[in-house]
Amino acid sequence: MHIPTWSTPFAVTDVQAEALSNTECKDIFGNFDDSVVCVKKLSSQEYCQDDSGAPLQNAGNTYGISSFGSSAGCEAGLPTAFTRVFHFLDWIEAHTGIAYAPIHYEPGRVRSRQMEKQTLFSP
Repeated sequence: MHIPTWSTPFAVTDVQAEALSNTECKDIFGNFDDSVVCVKKLSSQEYCQDDSGAPLQNAGNTYGISSFGSSAGCEAGLPTAFTRVFHFLDWIEAHTGIAYAPIHYEPGRVRSRQMEKQTLFSP
């Protein structure tokens, strides 16, 4: 996964990240629902408050939209919480008329919305 960020002025930087389980994230941030996915950065690049709204992407798909982080600040090394896009696909389709269609596929098999919900970022 990667997060395009504005870590340096006028330059977009990718921050490499990995998803945490909801249990791990709840231990840090307290209680929240399955509409949130937490990630921790893996690269030395910094993700910070100026990057709010940044997408969480993998293999051409957007899995999350940056929502909040620790009040301890960016340097604390704590996870960042993203709004889980797949949680809102039905709402997006109902309000925009745009249906979800996966960008990536495995040879001979297109991944369905249900498969996506149960794989990379399931709660």
